[in-house]
Amino acid sequence: GTADIARHLALVAASSVRVPRSTAEAMRLPEAEQWRTAVHKEIKQMNDLNVWEEVDRAEVAPGATILPFAEQFRVKPDADGQIEKFKFRFCANGSRQVQGKDFNQAYAPVIDPVLFRWLLCVAAAMAMQTRQFDFSGAFLNSSLPEGRIIYIKPHPFHRLKKKGNLLRLLKSLYGNRDSARLWFNNMSKKFIELGWHQNKQEPCLFSKRYGEDDSRLAIIVVHVDDGAAAASDVSVIENDLKAMR
Repeated sequence: GTADIARHLALVAASSVRVPRSTAEAMRLPEAEQWRTAVHKEIKQMNDLNVWEEVDRAEVAPGATILPFAEQFRVKPDADGQIEKFKFRFCANGSRQVQGKDFNQAYAPVIDPVLFRWLLCVAAAMAMQTRQFDFSGAFLNSSLPEGRIIYIKPHPFHRLKKKGNLLRLLKSLYGNRDSARLWFNNMSKKFIELGWHQNKQEPCLFSKRYGEDDSRLAIIVVHVDDGAAAASDVSVIENDLKAMR
């Protein structure tokens, strides 16, 4: 039909937008202003979350870990194929991190697809409501372990107090070798503090009893920064997810 044709044309238009590999390249494209806005939005979010602090390069000790940054650009279409947003992510290039100095362990558990199907089966059998969710900027919410000192070079759009300064990371950053692990440990700790039980065999599976006699069950499965949940009263889940922000 006409709607399908319009959606197809919109998808073609979205896919034809050139995705740059660097900010310098982005500023040469017709969509330069959209990319500029996306970059400034990302940097502002990180400043607001206190992801780093500016330090004088002269005060950085010799041999300190100084990571280059990496850039990710993405054009995100909506369900109808229209361009919803121009997305930019400022990442660390963790290839220079040394195990034992800049991180200890990097492994973080993820779910098997079977576990997700199990959740849907339980929800259907118990007539539960389901919800899907994601954590925005998940890795940026995990503080680095005390005593760990890692610097990163600033983006050209950073407004530094002094030219040539560096940024010391206070929180984990996408691209850090152990960012997924730090996020998972931080997320698990918060769920447990909110009364959720973490399954020993499936650490990405959390359950919670609620109600006057604890007779009602809520279930959450998490895969990195995405999750699915089921409960007879989903407000229990929604309230706890809000409490984690």
